[in-house]
Amino acid sequence: MAFVDLLRFLSFLRVVCVMGLGSAELVSVTILTRHGDRTPYANLAGLTQWAQNGVLTERGMEQLYVLGQTLRAHYGAFLPAEYSGSAVHVRSSDVERCLMSTWSLHAGLFPHKAQRQAGAGQKEAGEGIALPEVFQTVPIETVPGKEEYLLKGYSACAVTERLFGNWMKTEEAAGILKKYEEARAEAKARYGVEIDFATVEDVVDAMNVEVEHNTEKATEELKVLLGKLEGLQHEGRKFYFAVNNTLWKQATLGKLFEEIFSVNPARTAEALEAEPARPHIKLHHYSAHDTTLDMVLRGLGHVASKIPYYGSVVIVELHRRSGGGSSSSSSSSSSNSNGVGKGSKGIKGGEYFFKFFFQEDQKKAGTEELWAAFQPVQCKSMECPVEELVKAVEGVFPSQFKEEEWHKSICESQVPFYVAGSEVETQRAKEEEDKKREKTYIGLSVAFGVLFGVACVVLVVVIVLPWARRRGGRGGGGGQAYKRVDG
Repeated sequence: MAFVDLLRFLSFLRVVCVMGLGSAELVSVTILTRHGDRTPYANLAGLTQWAQNGVLTERGMEQLYVLGQTLRAHYGAFLPAEYSGSAVHVRSSDVERCLMSTWSLHAGLFPHKAQRQAGAGQKEAGEGIALPEVFQTVPIETVPGKEEYLLKGYSACAVTERLFGNWMKTEEAAGILKKYEEARAEAKARYGVEIDFATVEDVVDAMNVEVEHNTEKATEELKVLLGKLEGLQHEGRKFYFAVNNTLWKQATLGKLFEEIFSVNPARTAEALEAEPARPHIKLHHYSAHDTTLDMVLRGLGHVASKIPYYGSVVIVELHRRSGGGSSSSSSSSSSNSNGVGKGSKGIKGGEYFFKFFFQEDQKKAGTEELWAAFQPVQCKSMECPVEELVKAVEGVFPSQFKEEEWHKSICESQVPFYVAGSEVETQRAKEEEDKKREKTYIGLSVAFGVLFGVACVVLVVVIVLPWARRRGGRGGGGGQAYKRVDG
């Protein structure tokens, strides 16, 4: 209890001192979390057979509950004591384990009044935590998985599966599989599964769960094999989250990056700059999967050595530096109603910047040491100006397309074969050039048609009509007018 009180006091001092000095103030926090501990996706021969697959365990609930308490201890002076829809926004993947993890986290972050009065202390996950009997319910925004382009664009967009499937047929992929041929053969002999870049995900998952839940049965041979297969998984994911591929990033990261780095900060700034200042969202919580966190981290150039652990969290703080001149106020004059980087509304009168945190050590994830700062490759310092980051990533934002155009041009893009890195850019540049050429041909055809029509009119006016008048004049002035005689 004393430790929690100390954290809260230090958090209070941090906020008060920063605001008092007038150097910078925290104005919003975005957290992207992975769900808690769960059962494996599939049961493998020779390993524990689970009655249900892919469901959150009690340990998983505890992990997120503790994470919520930790966030409360750290941001207690910044966040309201009770949940408020005007201060908190929650979005979750529609998968059950993510929804249950979200409820668990907010039970710790916004404890029920009865809990606050009882003064429940904080413990680490696994220390016999008693989850609360009553807790504050929090509304969670979610959409069906097939429409979840924000948090699961890598599976909702057909183009990612098409690209990945075709990549697995390349010499590059074959070379990686050959590198792990011995480990693949051993895994097949043990579990009867042919290992490739897709199936290795489920096999590694089941083996990790075995190590976590049945330590006494997890032999050294199993752990050694697990390490080798994790290497194969890691190399496959290097393509799966192909950060040098613009098309891929538009499909997998575009919507999430735009919302976190552009739309949300713009709305916050507009509320703060209003006279009088309006309430704004102080906490944005996105509850998702390890693949979502992995995708975001890689998109920011921070490649973790291991898959983000259960209950891991990526934190993005938005700060406002008041007093000093704002470089953002002189940002590009081009206008984008949603984009911070394109002369967005509200980013003025103070410099807004991001700070990023992620704890890679799974033993510390979800504890008081979860704040390990990192610097995105797009930024020049740990304090990353909003307009600097947005300028670097806005090329993947979907707002440059109409919704139906984005879905057709990006999400359902008909890429006929796998091409890597710069070749993808060349391929798409060629497609864009073909489209421009087609538009040029259409324009020239229309112009030619118009010119032909004008030429015909000129021909009639200049040549045909005078000629017709001359013929009419000779016939009427030189002799008698023709007179019809009816018989």
